[in-house]
Amino acid sequence: DLEMPVMGGLEATRRIRALESTYNNNRHHLSSSNNNDNDNNGNNNNNVNNNNGDNGDNSDDHGCTIPIVGLSGNARELHINEALAAGMQLFLTKPYQKEQLLETI
Repeated sequence: DLEMPVMGGLEATRRIRALESTYNNNRHHLSSSNNNDNDNNGNNNNNVNNNNGDNGDNSDDHGCTIPIVGLSGNARELHINEALAAGMQLFLTKPYQKEQLLETI
């Protein structure tokens, strides 16, 4: 929701996107440095264990992106543009139907 008492949706979205950026930059840096972890015989010495073979973050090689859908009772274009500029992918206006939310998700 764009307007919440402690932290509004715009600020929450900006903080989530900042954390993603830090995570993705660190992940890229670690990935680049791990590519050089070979022993003197050219064998890769990376020890990576995954329970199910994936990296657990629902991402591709470009990093993770958490889907964020904005909600507000204000349907003005200004509010929608602010939400999208903050990093929300989609925006729903209240009141919305359950089916709209499920389709969006």
